[in-house]
Amino acid sequence: MKKIHYLILSFIVVIGLVGTGLRTNIIKLPIVKKTISPISLLDTRDDRNVVGAAENVFIGKVIKQTGTGKDKFGFLYTQFEVEVIDNIKGNLSGKVTVEQSAGYINGVLYTVEDGGDGYFEPTGERSGFSLLKSGATYLLVTGYNTDTLNYYLFTSAKSRTFITDDKKLDNLKLKEFANSNEAVKRLRAIYPDEILFAPFVSAGNTKNSFMSLPPEEQEKLKAEAEKYKKELNIPDYEPTPARQNIIPEVLQQDIDAHPESQLPQAVQ
Repeated sequence: MKKIHYLILSFIVVIGLVGTGLRTNIIKLPIVKKTISPISLLDTRDDRNVVGAAENVFIGKVIKQTGTGKDKFGFLYTQFEVEVIDNIKGNLSGKVTVEQSAGYINGVLYTVEDGGDGYFEPTGERSGFSLLKSGATYLLVTGYNTDTLNYYLFTSAKSRTFITDDKKLDNLKLKEFANSNEAVKRLRAIYPDEILFAPFVSAGNTKNSFMSLPPEEQEKLKAEAEKYKKELNIPDYEPTPARQNIIPEVLQQDIDAHPESQLPQAVQ
């Protein structure tokens, strides 16, 4: 089932890469092919969808970059050793490897952008799409790569939120500081209302879903969520644990608009 999980997410990433921008700090050239972006398949406008599609959501401190590679489709990724500070969804501990769809080739940084404008753009124009920074702590939204047995960031900008790079904070103080971050509070507030990704539900891949938790843990997290909802003025939601969160009309529009679309060539 985990294999199916990763294959589905890989399908999303590959399709999204065709319609995304690849940025470089040297040149700006048009991309040859254009097709569907990730948002066409997963509606990332609603954070409940983002949390529902993730296997793990956690606060992590980047220790160091550990390597680079290419996935089965030929796309570049960079690996980082990340220390888990606290969990929102899932129960990770210790240090894990997180993969980001980005990396350097001959001194040029390439990063993936969802909803890009179809151009290679100078690095730094959109700081949200830079490589993870060693020593910095982030809120991370990840899936699980069954080929490399590592965790990977979604291509959406919502896959990571910078929290701090204050080196004076030990892990206990870092956890306290991170949990005061509004983005962290928001995802804690909406986790009980997450909307699972429909293809994963069909494939039986719902690991760490709120509904899979023991009743006592659900009640504890619901109480915590209610506190943050009031603080952030987040409305109550109707329970929709497996609601369809793909946008079919947008997907069809993209297909109709770009019938010639095909998978992009891998970065050489």
